[in-house]
Formats: sequence, structure tokens, C-alpha cells
Amino acid sequence: HDPLISSNGRENGHVARNIRLALLAMDVVEPYVSIRGVEELLFEDDVIPTVNLKRSPTSYFDDAKLVWVPGGDEKTSLTLREITWTVGGAMTIDETEIVYGLWDCLPTQLAESATGLYPSMETRNVIDTKFRIVPPSNVEGGKSGGRSRWHADGAYPAEPEGGDTYEQIYNYDPVFKTSIDIGNMPPGTAIAVFARAKVDKNWATAAANVGPADLGPASHIVNARTNPSYFASNAGKVVHGREYGWWYSDPITVLVGDAKETEDWDMNDPTTHFSLSSNARGIVTAVHVNARFSGKTGLSDTLSRPASRSGGGGCGGETTPNRSNSVTA
Repeated sequence: HDPLISSNGRENGHVARNIRLALLAMDVVEPYVSIRGVEELLFEDDVIPTVNLKRSPTSYFDDAKLVWVPGGDEKTSLTLREITWTVGGAMTIDETEIVYGLWDCLPTQLAESATGLYPSMETRNVIDTKFRIVPPSNVEGGKSGGRSRWHADGAYPAEPEGGDTYEQIYNYDPVFKTSIDIGNMPPGTAIAVFARAKVDKNWATAAANVGPADLGPASHIVNARTNPSYFASNAGKVVHGREYGWWYSDPITVLVGDAKETEDWDMNDPTTHFSLSSNARGIVTAVHVNARFSGKTGLSDTLSRPASRSGGGGCGGETTPNRSNSVTA
């Protein structure tokens, strides 16, 4: 019996229930959003030892997950690239979506330098004015929300539980999907992709049997994510509330390449350090270039992590904000 799965069986006893309770308490301390894959490519663990992106002296661009994708094929309308992500640390996912745009529009550091608050106000302003927005395509009824693994009704949307992929990769978390359009982006374009979510808005609403009516939330966990004026400290530990709003994933980089580069690649070469995915026609659709490897990859002279950026502000190409409601080819 898996103690992470709730059931009414004989093996779901005191220990199993308390293991789940302890894990839930740790998981919901703070909401989080995580991009899990591009096309059929699911990210492997790519931890860079001693690197904390929010405090790193290097930029997010230098250390973020990077995926090479072939440029759009306008003749066959293959200009969309699927993004998969999940949301945790919450119960109800009120809204979630993908935002993407040019890395050159963003500042070098995406967090506030003094406090480490992520993303910084400057970063959010760029995202709000210059990035495209696409909702999930696998949520019924035209909605953009869902449920976490801890919700009483279970995770939604969720992959079928018929194999090890769902259990081992997604760990029973919700799985959101959508596509970004790279059709007008030339080879060499570096795209920053974020997933973001709003969660648990209902936590700030008191139940009918709770009084007095104007008391408001009293717990740390509710005030921390809904009340920007809340502040509590004890033994050097601080809980500082924030207003209800978006929680952002770490970004990934989607690097647009030339599809011709893949013609001589050996996808079964065991000496490469990169995860490949291909569609049913045998076309390479995504290559994960690990952040801990730099320089030439062995697959192509042009397939390598781009040079470090000296700073943001160099917005070229299309940067007009746009909310897209259609994500299918």
C-alpha cells in the first residue's frame, strides 16, 4: 500500500494517515508552480549544486532549464510547442496560465535585490506589458483553474493513472497543458516561459458559523497568502503576508533553432548529455540542454547554451502583450 494514497483499506491506518498529514502541512506552507516539460520531453532533475536562483550572483538566464526546439514550419502549420506544468502547495487552483516573451526584455536579475522577493516589480511589469498569455487547454468548460493533490476531490486535471509515468513523474499532482506559438520567431531567439497561478482565494472568506463577522483570518498560513499587512515573528522567524495574486514558477528558456540542424543527429548516441523527444514522424521536437553542461554539446556546433546576457532591456521583435484563448493548431 502506498501511504500517499488515501483509501479505506485495512492498510490505511494511523501511521499512513499521519504521514500524509505531515507531508500536507509541509507542502502547503507556500504555493509553488513548476514547469514539467516541453513537447513529449519531461524534465529530468537538473539541480545545480549550491545554486539558489533567487540569490545567485549569476542570472536566471544562465542557470534556468533550457530546451532547444526547431523553428516553426509554416508550410505545415507546426508552429506550436506544448508546455506542461503543475501547481502545488495549495488546495484550490483558482487560475493558472503560461506567460512567455523575449528574454532580452527582462532584467538580468528577476528577484528584488534587497529582499529576494520573486519576481521583482520590474519583472512583473515586463511580463504584464510585453509577454503573451495562454490559458491551459486541458481544463473543461473554458476555465483556467483546477485542484491540487490535497483537494478533497483529488487532483484535476490529471493524467491517467495507468502507468508509472503519472505516479513517478507527476507524483499525483495536477497536470496542466497548453501551447506557445513560435511561428514568427527566427532561429537564435531565446524565449522566457513562466507558469503562474492564483490559489485558495476562498481561504480568506470566513465560514457562516465563524464569528464575530469582522474577525477575519487568524492563522499564519491564511494571512501569509492573502493579507499584505500581516506580520508576525518569533525566535527570529518571520511571517510577512502578501496580497492575493500570482505565484510564479522559475522560468525555463525555449531556444528556437533551425530544424535542419537535426538531420544528422543520432538520437541513440549514449555519449550525449541531453534528453531528446520526437514525434510520431521521427522529427526531433525538443532537446533539454542541461544547465550544468556548457559549451558544445556534441550534437551540433550551434546547439549550446547561449552566451550570458549582460542585461535586459534589449527588446527586439514582437513584444506586444496578447492574451490568446486558442491554443490548438
